[in-house]
Amino acid sequence: MAPRIDIVGGAIFVAIALASLYQAADLDTGSLRSIGPGMLPTILAATLLVCGVAMVVGGALQKTPEYLRATLRGPGLVGLAILFFALTIEGMELGPLFSPRLGLVIAGPVTLLLAGYGSTEAAVRDLAAVGCGLTAFCMALFNDLLGMDIPIVPAAVEAGLGGTLGGDGTLRAAYLLLAVIAGLITVFRPAQPDA
Repeated sequence: MAPRIDIVGGAIFVAIALASLYQAADLDTGSLRSIGPGMLPTILAATLLVCGVAMVVGGALQKTPEYLRATLRGPGLVGLAILFFALTIEGMELGPLFSPRLGLVIAGPVTLLLAGYGSTEAAVRDLAAVGCGLTAFCMALFNDLLGMDIPIVPAAVEAGLGGTLGGDGTLRAAYLLLAVIAGLITVFRPAQPDA
């Protein structure tokens, strides 16, 4: 039996509140006459803790209607997608553990595929088209228009190119390629039978 969504939400609130209280423990709360930097975080965390406990207790005391049952597929895959993006966009090294730098050209579409597949109504073809299209848009917006320095291609590809296209050339080639892939996936779809 799946847990009630309000019990899961309440437990998440309690966990966030406890972590916040732990982090704010070193801050001086001061007094009501002279409020310190720890007063607001402590009050907000305590309020969140009370609300979370109330949600868990309220959810545990009630009968569960079907629409309140929680599934972990959506939140689990969205969390996995965020973790994948964080670990692979620039790569990471932590002692003996490491993740390769895949750049936005790979990390973007894969992240959208993972997150989108959290829905039971997900179609891989549609997710791939949206993933490629949104990644191309993000590359054009953040790297080209806003001038942010986000890694575009995997480190191995960048080393192999050796600067032949230049930074802007690689960027534009990458987002043009992703836009073309998104367009091709969208245009060349199997025919849908008439209902």
